[in-house]
Amino acid sequence: MVVKMKKMELLLFYKERERFLDSLRSLGVVHIVENQEKCETPEIQSMLSAVRRCERITGKLNRIAGEIETGLPQRADGDAESILERFEELEARKEKYQQEISAYKKDAQILEPWGNFDPQSVKRLLSRGIGIRFFIASIKQYEAINQSENIIQEINRQNGQVYFIAIEKDQSSSIVAEEVRLPDMSINDIEGRIKELMHRIDEIDTELKQMTAYTGLIEKKRLEILNRYNYARTNESMAEEVSGRLLHLSGWVPDDKVDNVKAFFETHPVYFSFRDPLPNEDVPVKLKNSKFSRLFEPITGIYSLPDYSELDITPFMAPFFTIFFGLCLGDAGYGGLLLLGCLIAGKKLPAKMKPVLSLMTILSISTIISGILLNSFFGQAIFGGPGVNNAFFSY
Repeated sequence: MVVKMKKMELLLFYKERERFLDSLRSLGVVHIVENQEKCETPEIQSMLSAVRRCERITGKLNRIAGEIETGLPQRADGDAESILERFEELEARKEKYQQEISAYKKDAQILEPWGNFDPQSVKRLLSRGIGIRFFIASIKQYEAINQSENIIQEINRQNGQVYFIAIEKDQSSSIVAEEVRLPDMSINDIEGRIKELMHRIDEIDTELKQMTAYTGLIEKKRLEILNRYNYARTNESMAEEVSGRLLHLSGWVPDDKVDNVKAFFETHPVYFSFRDPLPNEDVPVKLKNSKFSRLFEPITGIYSLPDYSELDITPFMAPFFTIFFGLCLGDAGYGGLLLLGCLIAGKKLPAKMKPVLSLMTILSISTIISGILLNSFFGQAIFGGPGVNNAFFSY
């Protein structure tokens, strides 16, 4: 169901701003109507970027932690900012090494038809007046080359192409073919360089795994910045009245929390009022459902949350979606795999993912039941009978 809301209007003496906002932050039940223009200051945007930075790095560290068989115990003996900077440094280095490996692999593909030779030997010959040029031509083009005027040597043939070299001394060859510029490294050198870079990446991965012990510390920093961010947005959303001596703030409060908010406001020198929403007023939507239906709220959100004046369909959709999902898969084997995956993931994923796992567990059980009713286990009949062969159980 959609929680009923009350519109809050508040007037505050300007000297009470800091003390009041500090207290309001601890209340945590008021949705402030923000002034978007004032909330786009560089300081506020910087705090938002810092929050997103923490979220991005925490998400990556959690994915790394999921690959570790035994999770590392959380530590609180480090500096969160230093850890974030170190992560970004390692991330950039790893990406650079991966790009270098990709480039070396392309060079190795270019060199592969020519075999493993030392490019430095070609340079030494050039210093003595003997040039070697590398060409690719079709078989027909290659056979048409006048070998009495050109010194050429076939190296390889692949996919109808001839790879050959032309040896020149004191003059250039007039050969009609595609000339190729080869990398200045041999295949052995490239393989050695790739091996070295892979070793460096392994060292970085090892250090990143060690950093998963600091996800709690980074999350603590994120919450601290987020609190300052929300405080700053609320502060900027206060409109000045009466030559700046009074501050005006508006927001929305859940109907069942109004008494608590009133009791809080009465302890501060403020004027406040509450009223019901007006028609066509933009009211924030908060859902309140049973423990079972609450699991399906993310699915409702995929389509669209109901408007404030609309009916919340989540309690009605939850049982039907469960049955519909089970019938769509309709196989006890697939349901069993989903259930097994949920049980394994439940030991590794963070607590905030538990509701999603609970939802998937319910859906997997529905799939198993539907598979049994539809007599299917990985496409094989479970119960045999007239006209049903090769079943697991016959009667």
